[in-house]
Amino acid sequence: MQSITHRQNLIQRYPIPAFFVIAYAFSWTIGGLLVADYHSVVSVPKRLHYVSAFAPTIAAFIVTAIISGGRDWLTCGGASFA
Repeated sequence: MQSITHRQNLIQRYPIPAFFVIAYAFSWTIGGLLVADYHSVVSVPKRLHYVSAFAPTIAAFIVTAIISGGRDWLTCGGASFA
């Protein structure tokens, strides 16, 4: 439990670097899977590249939820899709 709190504290102290780390990790993981699929190493849906395009949005929601303690999660989502 202490490691989760430590990660949350790091994200709260450094939100911009945390955003970039999460966005890059998410998009490059999916990108790596797509490259592996191209070379017939694994099989993943071809439409997965659309999910990779939303990695910065997903990272923004994660960082916002951690920084605000979950309070602004619905406000942020509502403002984005309104």
